Amino acid sequence: MSFRMKLIGAQVLAKGFNKDADAVDKEIAKEVFAMANEISVEGKKIVPEDTGALKGSIKPKAGGRKFMREGIVTAGSVTVDYAIEQHENPNLIHKQGRRFKYLEEPWGIITSKADKRLSDAVNRAL
Repeated sequence: MSFRMKLIGAQVLAKGFNKDADAVDKEIAKEVFAMANEISVEGKKIVPEDTGALKGSIKPKAGGRKFMREGIVTAGSVTVDYAIEQHENPNLIHKQGRRFKYLEEPWGIITSKADKRLSDAVNRAL
Protein backbone atom coordinates (compact mmCIF):
# COMPACT_ATOMS: atom_id res chain seq x y z
CA MET A 1 0.00 0.00 0.00
CA SER A 2 1.36 3.41 -0.82
CA PHE A 3 0.30 7.00 -0.97
CA ARG A 4 1.82 9.94 -2.81
CA MET A 5 1.84 13.52 -1.69
CA LYS A 6 2.58 16.12 -4.32
CA LEU A 7 2.89 19.69 -3.15
CA ILE A 8 2.32 21.85 -6.20
CA GLY A 9 3.99 25.24 -6.00
CA ALA A 10 6.23 24.42 -3.06
CA GLN A 11 9.33 25.64 -4.87
CA VAL A 12 7.66 28.98 -5.70
CA LEU A 13 6.40 29.26 -2.13
CA ALA A 14 9.87 28.65 -0.70
CA LYS A 15 11.40 31.20 -3.09
CA GLY A 16 8.76 33.76 -2.11
CA PHE A 17 9.84 33.45 1.51
CA ASN A 18 13.53 33.48 0.54
CA LYS A 19 13.83 29.95 1.86
CA ASP A 20 15.64 26.99 0.45
CA ALA A 21 13.29 24.72 -1.48
CA ASP A 22 15.32 21.75 -0.25
CA ALA A 23 14.35 22.59 3.34
CA VAL A 24 10.67 22.57 2.37
CA ASP A 25 11.08 19.26 0.55
CA LYS A 26 12.92 17.77 3.53
CA GLU A 27 10.05 18.64 5.89
CA ILE A 28 7.52 17.21 3.45
CA ALA A 29 9.54 13.99 3.15
CA LYS A 30 9.78 13.68 6.94
CA GLU A 31 6.03 14.16 7.37
CA VAL A 32 5.13 11.66 4.65
CA PHE A 33 7.40 9.06 6.26
CA ALA A 34 5.89 9.85 9.67
CA MET A 35 2.43 9.13 8.26
CA ALA A 36 3.64 5.84 6.74
CA ASN A 37 5.15 4.91 10.09
CA GLU A 38 1.91 5.68 11.93
CA ILE A 39 -0.04 3.53 9.46
CA SER A 40 2.31 0.63 10.11
CA VAL A 41 2.12 1.07 13.91
CA GLU A 42 -1.69 1.20 13.86
CA GLY A 43 -1.88 -1.69 11.39
CA LYS A 44 0.23 -3.87 13.67
CA LYS A 45 -2.32 -3.31 16.45
CA ILE A 46 -5.16 -4.88 14.43
CA VAL A 47 -3.44 -7.26 11.99
CA PRO A 48 -4.53 -10.90 12.34
CA GLU A 49 -1.85 -12.62 14.38
CA ASP A 50 -1.08 -16.32 14.45
CA THR A 51 2.70 -16.71 14.38
CA GLY A 52 3.48 -13.00 14.30
CA ALA A 53 5.20 -13.23 10.90
CA LEU A 54 2.63 -11.04 9.15
CA LYS A 55 2.71 -8.46 11.94
CA GLY A 56 6.50 -8.44 11.78
CA SER A 57 6.45 -7.91 8.03
CA ILE A 58 4.61 -4.57 8.19
CA LYS A 59 7.20 -1.91 7.40
CA PRO A 60 7.08 1.79 6.51
CA LYS A 61 9.31 3.20 3.79
CA ALA A 62 9.78 6.52 2.08
CA GLY A 63 10.07 6.97 -1.63
CA GLY A 64 9.42 9.31 -4.47
CA ARG A 65 11.42 12.25 -5.64
CA LYS A 66 11.70 15.91 -4.82
CA PHE A 67 8.27 17.47 -4.23
CA MET A 68 6.59 14.17 -5.16
CA ARG A 69 7.08 12.18 -1.97
CA GLU A 70 5.65 8.73 -1.41
CA GLY A 71 4.87 6.92 1.81
CA ILE A 72 4.90 3.15 1.44
CA VAL A 73 3.71 0.52 3.89
CA THR A 74 4.49 -3.07 2.98
CA ALA A 75 3.13 -6.24 4.51
CA GLY A 76 3.69 -9.90 3.84
CA SER A 77 7.05 -9.62 2.14
CA VAL A 78 7.62 -13.34 2.63
CA THR A 79 4.01 -14.50 2.60
CA VAL A 80 2.27 -12.28 0.06
CA ASP A 81 -0.66 -14.62 -0.62
CA TYR A 82 -1.32 -14.99 3.12
CA ALA A 83 -1.10 -11.21 3.64
CA ILE A 84 -3.58 -10.53 0.85
CA GLU A 85 -5.99 -13.20 2.09
CA GLN A 86 -5.88 -11.81 5.64
CA HIS A 87 -6.35 -8.25 4.39
CA GLU A 88 -9.16 -8.86 1.93
CA ASN A 89 -11.27 -11.72 3.30
CA PRO A 90 -13.99 -10.50 5.69
CA ASN A 91 -15.12 -14.08 6.39
CA LEU A 92 -11.99 -15.15 8.27
CA ILE A 93 -12.32 -15.41 12.03
CA HIS A 94 -9.69 -13.53 14.03
CA LYS A 95 -8.83 -13.01 17.67
CA GLN A 96 -10.67 -10.16 19.38
CA GLY A 97 -9.43 -6.79 18.23
CA ARG A 98 -7.81 -8.21 15.09
CA ARG A 99 -9.43 -7.87 11.69
CA PHE A 100 -9.09 -7.66 7.96
CA LYS A 101 -8.29 -4.32 6.26
CA TYR A 102 -5.50 -3.93 8.80
CA LEU A 103 -3.69 -1.35 6.66
CA GLU A 104 -6.60 0.25 4.84
CA GLU A 105 -8.38 1.41 8.00
CA PRO A 106 -5.35 3.20 9.52
CA TRP A 107 -4.46 4.57 6.08
CA GLY A 108 -7.88 6.21 5.75
CA ILE A 109 -7.72 7.80 9.18
CA ILE A 110 -4.15 9.05 8.99
CA THR A 111 -4.17 10.33 5.41
CA SER A 112 -7.46 12.15 5.98
CA LYS A 113 -5.40 14.69 7.93
CA ALA A 114 -2.61 14.88 5.34
CA ASP A 115 -3.46 18.38 4.10
CA LYS A 116 -3.07 19.88 7.58
CA ARG A 117 0.03 17.85 8.35
CA LEU A 118 1.74 18.82 5.10
CA SER A 119 0.77 22.45 5.58
CA ASP A 120 2.34 22.33 9.04
CA ALA A 121 5.48 20.72 7.56
CA VAL A 122 5.81 23.54 5.03
CA ASN A 123 5.31 26.12 7.79
CA ARG A 124 8.09 24.48 9.85
CA ALA A 125 10.46 24.89 6.91
CA LEU A 126 9.47 28.51 6.32
